[in-house]
Amino acid sequence: MNIDRLQKADWFIGLFLAAIFAPITRLLGRLLQRDHDFKVSGTIVVMKLLGGGNFALAMPMLLGLRKSFPESRLIVVVTSATAQFARSIRVFDEVLVIDTRSIVGLICSAIKILASIFRADTVLDLEIHSKLTTCFGLFTCARNRLGFFTNDFFLKEYLYTHLVFFHPNALRPSLFEQFALIMGGAPASHDECKNHLLKNLDRSGTQSGGIAVGVGCSDLGIVRRLNTTQWINILAAFLKKTDKRDIVFLGSGADRTLAQDITTQLQGQFPHISIRNLCGSLALAESLVVLASQSYFFGIDSALLHFARILGVPSESFWGPTDPHTLLMPIDGYRETIHYKPLMCSPCIHVAERPPCKGRNICISSLFSNEEVPVREVLVNTSFLPAQKA
Repeated sequence: MNIDRLQKADWFIGLFLAAIFAPITRLLGRLLQRDHDFKVSGTIVVMKLLGGGNFALAMPMLLGLRKSFPESRLIVVVTSATAQFARSIRVFDEVLVIDTRSIVGLICSAIKILASIFRADTVLDLEIHSKLTTCFGLFTCARNRLGFFTNDFFLKEYLYTHLVFFHPNALRPSLFEQFALIMGGAPASHDECKNHLLKNLDRSGTQSGGIAVGVGCSDLGIVRRLNTTQWINILAAFLKKTDKRDIVFLGSGADRTLAQDITTQLQGQFPHISIRNLCGSLALAESLVVLASQSYFFGIDSALLHFARILGVPSESFWGPTDPHTLLMPIDGYRETIHYKPLMCSPCIHVAERPPCKGRNICISSLFSNEEVPVREVLVNTSFLPAQKA
């Protein structure tokens, strides 16, 4: 099933199940009087079905849980779209994959997984708006069930045991870290996350010192993407001001065509520069090995950008339908350049079901009006500085 069908199934089936089980759960809660204090002593189950970049954003919390509760088994429930992201951070003991290719496959795989994690100690739902994951967490009969409270789905109040209020303007990594604190743990520091990733990457034989480019993102928000012309303008302007740098494009197979168009045109302008398109030819873990060895990263709001920040690779990113203020945790000693021109309709991703511009990328196009790109530079551990011309 594609993203649209998954979201519709989540909305209708999830809302139906929630409406049925909310009053039942409320009644059983009063009758059984289960102990919901946090004394983690068993399996911890994390759920994240869509948006692989969230594993990078949530890594301080997830690694913190691993360190805070070393005796607990840490399991994650994902889809095939997010499985490699979950595996890449090397935190989980087991990765369970729900089959989303069809409704039948989804139901059958969900039942099988549910049986394997039934009565887990703690379930942690990292999906913000999903209704089905809320119900799935309930059906595990876990002693403690944590999730986000949102105004558009008040029934969560009756289905979870602990809630973190989600505000669209809040810093996402900080929201994730609240779960670790509620559970009595402590989030890992940026240095701990960086060292953990580097320790688990096989970096032997990789070339260093070049430029990595990530042109893609998940299907949840393709309006974040830049087109070929915009990327050519960005990279050409950078190359004209620097010494010879090799360029490597990283991403999934879905990004390969766009990356190849950019590569072909850019190679014509800079024939002396080595440009490689590795989109679709490397697994995520292999892409992170290449990324860690580069001296600079260009990208949009995507998993590669968030991993580049963890790895300490200086970056330049371009934003429109998502707001960098809500996703980029300040990192001490890290330098990056952020391009963002907030419009009245931005951000729209994670706020509206459909972008108000219907995919015309007005916010992205505004970055390139009059041949200029507004720059907001972030230094060390500061907030966003006033706009400066490049």
